[in-house]
Amino acid sequence: MTINHYFSYERMEESENVKIAPVQQKAYKEYLNWVRTVQPDGVIRQALFQYYQEDFDNYVYKLDISGNTHAYTVFTQPSWLDLDGDMDKFISSTKSTKKTNHNQNRIKRLAREMYMRQHPPTNETVEFPIGKLLWNGKSLCVSGQEYDDARFQIEKSDFYSYVSSGESVLREFYDALWENDINETDSEKFEEAFSKLDQRNRLASSYSDFKLWADHYHKVGPVCQLVIKRPDGKHEAYFTKRSHFVLQAPDVHSVSPAGELQTDTVSESSMNQKVIDILGEEILGVPDEMSGSTLQEKKSKQKAVNERVSNAIDNGGIHLRRTAFGFDMCAVKPIFAGLMYVSDPEVGEWMLEELNTGWEAESMKRIELPRPTIPNGMHPDAVSSAGAFAFFEGMRTLEHEFNVDTGLDFELHHSMK
Repeated sequence: MTINHYFSYERMEESENVKIAPVQQKAYKEYLNWVRTVQPDGVIRQALFQYYQEDFDNYVYKLDISGNTHAYTVFTQPSWLDLDGDMDKFISSTKSTKKTNHNQNRIKRLAREMYMRQHPPTNETVEFPIGKLLWNGKSLCVSGQEYDDARFQIEKSDFYSYVSSGESVLREFYDALWENDINETDSEKFEEAFSKLDQRNRLASSYSDFKLWADHYHKVGPVCQLVIKRPDGKHEAYFTKRSHFVLQAPDVHSVSPAGELQTDTVSESSMNQKVIDILGEEILGVPDEMSGSTLQEKKSKQKAVNERVSNAIDNGGIHLRRTAFGFDMCAVKPIFAGLMYVSDPEVGEWMLEELNTGWEAESMKRIELPRPTIPNGMHPDAVSSAGAFAFFEGMRTLEHEFNVDTGLDFELHHSMK
């Protein structure tokens, strides 16, 4: 029986209640446990590579690590690597228009999943408003299909539009594998599962589709690798283990600061400013809506952090660089990768004193550079697509632009050069 068999659909509003019957609750828990088992075993990654096998050789991001080739679930091309400028250079122009498209069924499916991530199954039907677990917010998306120079026109959208496309395409992939009881990386059931991918087969069945998809809602937001220079001259790189309770990339490692552009005035959109804002929320203890703090407390802390970080950027103590562009082949969304390099040890020590990760991170991890080995958290099956891409391209930029010896034993695979 399919997971969708358990779903009932009604007209969707953010304040409308959703119900989950006991049999649905049990099904979701079994499904979530299955994802947590097969993901670190490489089943999902290998299934994606088989699905996109015609594009694997030329467009899948691959690295030679300690003599072995590792492939990550990222589509890219050589012209999208080694980018110049700061994060704002990703934006070429803006449009005041807004495009949205909400799929009621898909939003309800994800709201139910989010509830079951936080609650055990019960013998009673549960009911909750959609907006309690999956709230719709402002967002910006790429306008059109101009990707060659990794600079983009952007326009308004909203989070439900992205959820109705990108995240739902990923969940459709998970559902098809689960329904076919696929638990091995060389499963003979892959093709049968692929035949059930209605959205992916229609909209994103190849690398070219990612770029040519006319009605996409590719959300815009930076994902940056943070590196801090310590007083003794050594460097530390930081990354996080994401919580089980987040919608995007749960239970895997990623990097920070990372977030989505959200604004009423699209012409004022700034990737640089978003990195600064998210640095405060994700790493430096600025409270968010989940913390219980007042709006005034948030604004006061955010202002202090933003002023200190912005001054350091202006004075050359922090460097923001865009490093690479690609697509997350899992959730069919763009990756705007960058590096935040804190070269002023005094600013770095202040950051470490303020270190306080937000609710989306289960933990913060640090590695000292130089070091020869890649951290376990950056194994292809332990890290998000965006996190891996930003980490490795950040390390490459750290070496060739800032002459920092990372010591890491890796290089681009020849297909990426």
